[in-house]
Amino acid sequence: MRNSQDILNSYSRELELLYCLSNDTAQIPEFEKQSINWEHFYTLATRHRLTPYIIRNLEKSKSIIPSYMLEKLIEKNRNNTKRMLQFSAEIIQLAKIFTEIKSTMLFLKVPFYRTNYIMI
Repeated sequence: MRNSQDILNSYSRELELLYCLSNDTAQIPEFEKQSINWEHFYTLATRHRLTPYIIRNLEKSKSIIPSYMLEKLIEKNRNNTKRMLQFSAEIIQLAKIFTEIKSTMLFLKVPFYRTNYIMI
């Protein structure tokens, strides 16, 4: 049976860095900036929806991630936050409408990517 370090060592450099930056307890290995394909790293970060975790852990990643990539990640996170606030506003409006007509609504999923609800 393989241990977690063996599994981590089998990852690509980009995925290994992504794992380390998304985990509060992981240590950041020494990476050469040139050895990372930053566009692939960005694709992985957005695909796995880990951008907020990377942003939160900026203190340990400032020296690793190039400034243009940090800006790109911050902008992606900012846009996602705006979308979630728009979804939240939509939920509030729906809740007001259902309250006015004295009907009950159950939110099955909070704003994240889609708003799902059921009328009861």
